[in-house]
Order: sequence, then C-alpha cells, then structure tokens
Amino acid sequence: MDPMMIVILAVLAFIVTYMAVSAMKSRQELIKKKVIVTQLKCNSCDYSERREFKEGDYVGKEAGECPKCGGKLLVDAIYLEEVEDIPGFGPGVSMPKQSKPPRIQK
Repeated sequence: MDPMMIVILAVLAFIVTYMAVSAMKSRQELIKKKVIVTQLKCNSCDYSERREFKEGDYVGKEAGECPKCGGKLLVDAIYLEEVEDIPGFGPGVSMPKQSKPPRIQK
C-alpha cells in the first residue's frame, strides 16, 4: 500500500468518526429541554414545593396557603432547570433532571 492511500484512508476514518460523534451529540441535545421552575416556601414551617413558572410569578409573591400548616406560601426562587423527556409518555411529558419525588400530604 502506498503512503498516499494510507493518508486517504486515515482522513476518511476521521471524517466518519467525527460525523458519528456529532450525530450522537445532536440527538442528546434534542432530548434535553429547559423549563423555568418556581420554588415555593412556607414562611411558617419547613414546607416547600416546586412547580412550573406561571406568568406573573416574582420572588416574594404570595402564592397561596401552605397545605401543611395553613401559613402563607411565598415564591422563594425562580430558576431555569434542564429536563429530560420521560420515555413512553410522549413529547409533552417531562420531569426535572434532579428532582425529588413529590411529597404525599396526609
């Protein structure tokens, strides 16, 4: 095999590898989305919850009544969070990447 043929094969292998890695990265980026999350905290007890951002939310806003103690729920933080689609539930259903399971209130 002459050296020119080796160089051509090496360049071709590099291009194929680069294309495969690029395709995998773009596929992963399609799965990940970002949503705005509102963190709610009770000003009387340790209760807190997260929900999707609603128009008009701002830090310090009163957002209802605490289901645990009846105190005021206030918007504590608003932030962007990366989510991944849940397989088998369709494109509209997603879950925060690092979320805790929801609290069950009795």
